[in-house]
Amino acid sequence: MNEPKQEKRPGVMIYFETKNCIKRLDLEEKGRLLDAILDYGENHIEPNFSEEEDIALCVAWDVICPRIDNDAHRYFEKCISAQYSNYCKTAKSEGKEPLPRGEWEIKYSIRNRS
Repeated sequence: MNEPKQEKRPGVMIYFETKNCIKRLDLEEKGRLLDAILDYGENHIEPNFSEEEDIALCVAWDVICPRIDNDAHRYFEKCISAQYSNYCKTAKSEGKEPLPRGEWEIKYSIRNRS
């Protein structure tokens, strides 16, 4: 059986509640915020907004960043569940007893990849 692979997220979610925290930003600021969201979601690069000059962006980021992190965690958990399910099906089709999930995660160092 193959070792589980690390799934890369296809993107980030932008929730309707975000609209309230960005409604006073001008188009340039919204563009910078969108770039920051995508950079952080894809490569975990923190934006370097200046607290003196970009206070509105900083406040918006403080609202948005935890959502990105929570979504990334949920996505990772779904990937682990899908991979474990696939592992169990493969093991059973080969006439083997699958490891319990906790042992499977330890064997393949699943939690050390996030």
